[in-house]
Amino acid sequence: MSSQYEDGSTSCKASSRSLSIEGKILLNILAFFDPHAIPEWLLSNPKANITDPSLKFLSNDSRFGGALIDLTNASLIVRSPELEMITLDQITQSTVFSGLPKAELSIYLDSAIQLQKLLNLKQQKNKKQKEMTDAGIEPAIS
Repeated sequence: MSSQYEDGSTSCKASSRSLSIEGKILLNILAFFDPHAIPEWLLSNPKANITDPSLKFLSNDSRFGGALIDLTNASLIVRSPELEMITLDQITQSTVFSGLPKAELSIYLDSAIQLQKLLNLKQQKNKKQKEMTDAGIEPAIS
């Protein structure tokens, strides 16, 4: 293991100790996504149909925002307000993912799958709208 990875891993573990419960949960679910481009809207979208009680805070703007601030203040994520995207360092992602308790792994995996399905639907819709616009067809407003 490289020294850079060990330093990053140690730093991530130290930073995550001070997180709120919701901050830790959010960090755990972020580990399942592309660390370079996680849309904020995706995580807090009720259409994702996340049913696990520990993740209900995602649909509460105040609690979700608090968890984001928690992670930002701990320097575990970077938020881009202009793009409304979250980025996560790959070392942080790897450290979080490898440290997930096996008992909780399926909760986060199931939720990440639900969120990814929603993201895929949105991307397909955007692609179709672009194709229609490029063809000179005005897409219907939905």
